[in-house]
Amino acid sequence: MSRDARIAWSCPHLVRERTRVRSGTGTVTLRGEVAGPVEVRVGGVVVSQEGRAGGSGTGWPGWAAEVGSTEVSWRGWAPRNETVEVRYVSYPSVCPRCAGSLVENDARLQDRAVAWVTGPDLVFQQVAKWSVTNRGSAPAYPWYGTIISSLIGARGGATAAASVVEDEIRGVADGFRRLQASQQRYQGLALGERLVALASVVATPNETTQSVDTAISLRVDGDTTGGRIQYAGGGARPLRGKLPANPKG
Repeated sequence: MSRDARIAWSCPHLVRERTRVRSGTGTVTLRGEVAGPVEVRVGGVVVSQEGRAGGSGTGWPGWAAEVGSTEVSWRGWAPRNETVEVRYVSYPSVCPRCAGSLVENDARLQDRAVAWVTGPDLVFQQVAKWSVTNRGSAPAYPWYGTIISSLIGARGGATAAASVVEDEIRGVADGFRRLQASQQRYQGLALGERLVALASVVATPNETTQSVDTAISLRVDGDTTGGRIQYAGGGARPLRGKLPANPKG
């Protein structure tokens, strides 16, 4: 577990969605409600609200998106089977990225670049991120996080920490499910991104390394996801042996 557990970054509520145009005219349905500026891109090129001219079928009609709506409407004939990217600002309470928690969850560093996480992997990352954040480290949402990091240096060692880790993970799963239930009052969740239940959590202590290896299994819509997190346990103690009289020797 990272010693710097202040990873409760505030969610910018800037949503990026990709969808394929199925019919020539109509609308693109978004996961969240539009609360601010909207940008439409096709092939990485911005399409203005007035449209984009082009030859050989590369032109695109204009579009409209109203604040409070969940749709982008074409003002003309759009080429079929084209992938459209819509970027928009969503309301915090119904933001698809943070599920109303105000904490950004769906980005991670991969190969020195930002990768977007979706589906069951996103559910696990949301639970994992909640678990390694210091509770109270983000003043805007003091309820977010756990006390797992406070076990570092505590009495009792990794064995005592293991049971606390399991209890904290159960609390995280319950809290996340409540957030998603609140979110669903306003909008549906993408397939595979709804946490149904915590299937199991098993924390195995290692007194030698003073760590707790935790296996987490989660039930999501029609699937399961999970992984392992190595938490630093409490009560670090020196191993057998003596320090050299001369540290340089």
